[in-house]
Amino acid sequence: MNAAPVEIEAKFRASLRAFAILGNRDSLGEWQVVERRGVALRDSYFDTADAALGRQSCTLRVRQNGEDATAELTLKGPAAATPEGVFARTELTVAVPAGTLPPAWAGVPGTGPVIDALRLRGVTGIDGLVPVAVLRNPRRDLVVALGESRVVVSLDEVSIEGEVYCQRFVEIEAERGGAPAVRAVADIIAGMSPMRPARTGKVTSARAWLARKRRAGAS
Repeated sequence: MNAAPVEIEAKFRASLRAFAILGNRDSLGEWQVVERRGVALRDSYFDTADAALGRQSCTLRVRQNGEDATAELTLKGPAAATPEGVFARTELTVAVPAGTLPPAWAGVPGTGPVIDALRLRGVTGIDGLVPVAVLRNPRRDLVVALGESRVVVSLDEVSIEGEVYCQRFVEIEAERGGAPAVRAVADIIAGMSPMRPARTGKVTSARAWLARKRRAGAS
């Protein structure tokens, strides 16, 4: 079996000020902005009723961009620190029709590796997966390059669908160049605007907020 693709990234908690500083730049130090792009992401996250994936620091989502008819089903493993101080984790992604729910995934060509990986995580039946959060994110990307290395800097303004919630993140992910490239760009960005490393990911933060809201409503 081929090894699963690995995502290498760093993530910061951010502010509107940080977005303003980064959003219109043509370079980050020696790194030149070679592409800008914007997307309107709707991420639907799933887990078991007893949070089997969340307890293993895994995430499972269906990502749709705008009104696209095709979405991405992605299973991410737990993140581990690299020697450079950034994070790496496995990431399995397959195309599915937008709006497809777990019971239908087995009938979509190419989903076998994701379903098999879920079984290894203790999710033996995809019919038992339940929605846990839907996040909206009008993401802005800056693609920066230096030599053969390419890194994507994403400005994420994350809301929970149907809730009054907003968190901002700057995510730095390698396209080419691996952990050293991510570390280099992260150090430049950290020196430009006061930001703290994100201790949890976007959906983990959102799920914690939703849990606090439920507890407050029950008291």
